[in-house]
Amino acid sequence: MNERHDGDVGLPLLDPDIEDARPGHATRPTLLHAGAVFVGGSLGTVARYGVTAHVHLAPNSFPWTIMTINTVGALLLGILGGSLFTARPDAVTLRLFLGTGVLGGWTTFSSIITGLLTLGHLGSWGTAALNLIMALILPLAAVCIGIAMGSAFIRNRATT
Repeated sequence: MNERHDGDVGLPLLDPDIEDARPGHATRPTLLHAGAVFVGGSLGTVARYGVTAHVHLAPNSFPWTIMTINTVGALLLGILGGSLFTARPDAVTLRLFLGTGVLGGWTTFSSIITGLLTLGHLGSWGTAALNLIMALILPLAAVCIGIAMGSAFIRNRATT
């Protein structure tokens, strides 16, 4: 199990290749790593585009599509962070492909901001405020639930 933790709060690092700045602990990026991020990001972005292109909402309605995409992405990243990324800290390329690439391309911060600006421009300030609050709370809750689910999976697998 990956025992590297953030010294202040004791949580496992979700992306130890980037976050673990201790000398000798970060993995040097390679062309394979860049390719994994590129291919994964392409797949995640195209998947997000496919979903948003087929779900049509009124311009001043709540942006449920992007909210759902980001929440599902956060949940999946949490599950991966609590299981695969923790159990297989040596699987750098897979972690970069799935986490940074696929899920990074699937989720989107820019669409949240664009939605907020559109709602504000249309005078839907209440919906914009609700979107902003939920855009922070739902994915954060989802990633925490995902980490707990992934960690439970690893614990159960270790005891069987």
